[in-house]
Amino acid sequence: MTPQLIVFDFDGVLVDSEVLSNQVLASVLTELGYPLTPAESHRRFTGLNVRAVRQAVEGDRGRPLAPEFEAMVREQAHRRIATELTMVAGADTLLRGLDRPRCIASNSSPVWIDLALRATGLDAFFLPQCRFSAAQVAKGKPAPDLFIHAATAMAVDPTACVVIEDSVHGVRGARTAGMRVLGFIGASHIEAGHDAILREAGVEAVFDDLAQLPDLLRRL
Repeated sequence: MTPQLIVFDFDGVLVDSEVLSNQVLASVLTELGYPLTPAESHRRFTGLNVRAVRQAVEGDRGRPLAPEFEAMVREQAHRRIATELTMVAGADTLLRGLDRPRCIASNSSPVWIDLALRATGLDAFFLPQCRFSAAQVAKGKPAPDLFIHAATAMAVDPTACVVIEDSVHGVRGARTAGMRVLGFIGASHIEAGHDAILREAGVEAVFDDLAQLPDLLRRL
């Protein structure tokens, strides 16, 4: 079936934010008594939203994390976004030439998505009604809720969607929603061997340059 909707994950696919995000997470968690390096944060939490990170850490600790955790993460990340965040190389060129309907489905908050789009100059490529966040559903990735919500809002059957993902959590959620998935490994946080991990999770192909995406879509 020819894809009717391209569903982009956001962090690590369109904006090169995962290194920054994991630095912030590690800093805040360490400050709150849960020592963590950015590399450890990347391996454990990339692809999860802050709510899911809280649940995982509280499960490890056996006690609640400080109530200000989310606010601290948000404040630090938003402070750094204007000067440090960049788009993934080629994202603007890809989106400018993409001739198919597209949307964003991200575990990040609506405020983060909007700020990051403006900071990287990608704001014009996604109408507000084409930006979907885990804050809009009961469960974020790896649950399928966000993907199903995005497809429903865009009036497209999930089986007619193709998702572009960089995380295993996202791939699992998209696959459970009945969507086809392509794995992107071109952002700065990707480690050696991640292509094999994404293939094992169920992607149909893996690519490391956004310029390759139009040709991959034509082959589907």
